[in-house]
Amino acid sequence: MGHNCYYCNQPLNAALPPSQIVPDLADQGIFIGSESSFYRVLRDHDQVHRRGRARLPQEPRQVPRLRATGPNQVWSWDISYLPTSVRGIWLYLYLVIDVWSRKVVAWEVDEREDPAIAADLVSRACLRERISKGRKHPLVLHADNGNA
Repeated sequence: MGHNCYYCNQPLNAALPPSQIVPDLADQGIFIGSESSFYRVLRDHDQVHRRGRARLPQEPRQVPRLRATGPNQVWSWDISYLPTSVRGIWLYLYLVIDVWSRKVVAWEVDEREDPAIAADLVSRACLRERISKGRKHPLVLHADNGNA
């Protein structure tokens, strides 16, 4: 097990974690132990810490919480794929829902996924629901981390 610590402290490996050292040694035809055994030896020698240019651990960022206490405060939107009878051809359902009332405030089916279609759909929904830019409490539009 002493070889693990030796290889971890070589100049080429001193900045690398065991998850990178073990495959590199394997590429050279050297197998001393598993990644977990490298960590075990480093822990025994009080060397389990950030190595090289590894960043400091980050505090987990707070997840924003949205709350609606009435209609037209928080909307959620997404694009869903709709299969057609032709294999490999899809339609795209754009859907905007009021979170509080669960009312579908806008929807559209199109042959392509395009951010401009989504923006136009939300704009038309705002006009239909009489939501203006000068509102006291702005409308929150929630979306997942998708493309459009």
